[in-house]
Amino acid sequence: MTASIPGRIRDPMSQYEIDYLVSVIDKVQFGGDLSVLGLNFDAKPAEYYLMPSSFDFQSSLALLKQGRLRAAQVKFDSFASKIDSTYERRLKLLLRLSTLAGVVALLLALTFLWLLYKSKGKLNSEVELLPDETEADQSFSSYLQSVVEEEAKFIGHRAQLNCIGFDNNEFNQEGEDAADHRETLELIAEQLVRNSIEHGGRSPESRLLAGKPEYLSIRVSLQDAKEHWLMSVWDNGEGLDGERLLEKALSLGLISEASAKQIEPENRIKLIFLGGFTTRDRSVSKSDNNRTLAEIRAVLKSLGGLISVQNQSGLSCQFVIRFPKF
Repeated sequence: MTASIPGRIRDPMSQYEIDYLVSVIDKVQFGGDLSVLGLNFDAKPAEYYLMPSSFDFQSSLALLKQGRLRAAQVKFDSFASKIDSTYERRLKLLLRLSTLAGVVALLLALTFLWLLYKSKGKLNSEVELLPDETEADQSFSSYLQSVVEEEAKFIGHRAQLNCIGFDNNEFNQEGEDAADHRETLELIAEQLVRNSIEHGGRSPESRLLAGKPEYLSIRVSLQDAKEHWLMSVWDNGEGLDGERLLEKALSLGLISEASAKQIEPENRIKLIFLGGFTTRDRSVSKSDNNRTLAEIRAVLKSLGGLISVQNQSGLSCQFVIRFPKF
């Protein structure tokens, strides 16, 4: 639009033509809506392209208004040339900035890759120090060890675990039924281990005074017995006290006084399998899934398994579970 102004100045021109051209130049000078000129866009002010000191609009308009058309034409021709020159410089500058931005982006990308390469060894070493969660989930022995540490710390006892046989490939076979049965057996083992720490454990000082090792020993083993699994949970804690079990069953109302008198001393330990029987204080265990031995026995029976107990009062206790193969 600006470049066409010199061509619009011709000699002679009527006053109407001069006034119209002045209005066009005003639009170019101040910018804005150019629809009155038949153009469907908004223009920026001329100052956007040239600094105000680069060209004196008022003097150019004065020449035009005075009818000095030739001089005005020369002035506007000069202005149009400056506009073209400014566009060219801006275009070159934009191209240079675009090229520079591309170079900077490339340098940043290369720097990032270099830093990533340099830190790769460090990142690998840090990751290698973390436990493999997948393996941890698959290793019941590792999980049971964490249960022992958690429960012993919570209660204030000291315990050590020896876990044998749970890495058997057949025991860890895939399949929905196998997984369900394996989970059942593992939950039972976990519950019995927690029972060992709570009921079979003592404080380290008490164990030493009783002539026992400072740490409670717990052994959990799994054996392949052809068509069945045999799992045992043994500890060298306090064992089961038949007299105390009898008193507990009476206090819970699970047996009558008459029935209590008929139970032989060697059979009193079987009271732990009565429905509703428990000596567990639920406030002294970290487990949110406590089951009584009666509940465990019922679960095993529904799956074709059974549980028995072998006891040496004051010395040790062992639970043995017979569980059909998956």
